[in-house]
Amino acid sequence: DRFATSAIVHIHREQSENELIKFFIDTPLWSQCGVENVYIRPRGKNAAQNAEELPPASKGNGKNPFWIEEHGVSYQIDPIRHINAGFFLDMRDVRRCLKSISAGKRVLNFFCYTGSLGLAALVGGAREVTQVDISKGILSWAKENLEHNHALHSQGTMRFIPEDSKVFLEREIRRVEKGSERHDII
Repeated sequence: DRFATSAIVHIHREQSENELIKFFIDTPLWSQCGVENVYIRPRGKNAAQNAEELPPASKGNGKNPFWIEEHGVSYQIDPIRHINAGFFLDMRDVRRCLKSISAGKRVLNFFCYTGSLGLAALVGGAREVTQVDISKGILSWAKENLEHNHALHSQGTMRFIPEDSKVFLEREIRRVEKGSERHDII
């Protein structure tokens, strides 16, 4: 994954070999591509546990965490704090779409992670966004993303629900059955 002048390399092996890590760190390709900071992340069977116990190998002296901008919205990237750095690049088109179709809508974002989809919807004019994730720590990161983009979302509101998405959905279905307003986009 490349974020401006930083790159994260995920090695999908049970055990990362030092030679492979050294190759990725030392290759001249990075400077030729304008990459100044490289983070090498082992992604074996216990990738999440490895992320908590072992910091990624790195090259460069970039700031961590750092901010990127996509479609006029800023997101915090942190390759040290979490295995996926807080942002999925392959969801770029989904964020762009949400930003373009959310005006005046109620949006529900399950498994919200760091809140990028909900934030894109809010910046696109959603009147209400509900972010649901079981991890309070990850929701804290989503709140940081929201606060950093404060000037972009003066009209809508965002709620953060620290709960299992299935439990929230079951309760939400009962509320809608009793007449509560539905979400327009889930």
